[in-house]
Amino acid sequence: MKDKIKEALGLMDAMDDDQWTADGAPKVEAVASLGEFEGLKRADIIDAAPKFSRDNPDTSDVLDEEAVEEANEDDEQAPEAEENTQGWKHPEILEAQEAYDEIVQIKAQVDDELKKRGDALSEVTNRLMLEKSDPQANQREIMRTIKASNAARAGRVENFQTNRALLMNQPPKSPLDTAMTGAKKVRPIMGK
Repeated sequence: MKDKIKEALGLMDAMDDDQWTADGAPKVEAVASLGEFEGLKRADIIDAAPKFSRDNPDTSDVLDEEAVEEANEDDEQAPEAEENTQGWKHPEILEAQEAYDEIVQIKAQVDDELKKRGDALSEVTNRLMLEKSDPQANQREIMRTIKASNAARAGRVENFQTNRALLMNQPPKSPLDTAMTGAKKVRPIMGK
């Protein structure tokens, strides 16, 4: 049986929280499920692999008598399941239900208060931000940009007109240039 328990312990997944107790020991149910055991006790697991834990996957046979005794005591001290003869009217169920209902009511009140305060914050923020901000600021900025663009365009047109006037008023040609204006240009043949 020890070997089968060790095999089951070898199948345990250290990343699966459902297979381990809070202190890192393997859960008896998980080992029983992996090894298909019935009536498995913690003492059996400790007897098979006393050092085995989530942090220490050592399944050696070194027996720790104190650990086995503690496990046996834990099994003996475990409270037996109480039989519920009152159904839904059991005092523990009623007490738990009252606690749950109380927290649900508190949560509803908190949600209502959260909504009220959120609405108040939105109202104050909108009112104060609209008072400080200028609703026409965007329009004025657009108009300023258009004026600057028009001024730049007017400057370019003025420069073009100035250059055009200079080009249209060409300096007079020399008499030789004037005489040669209609003449056919012939290149002299070199080397003759």
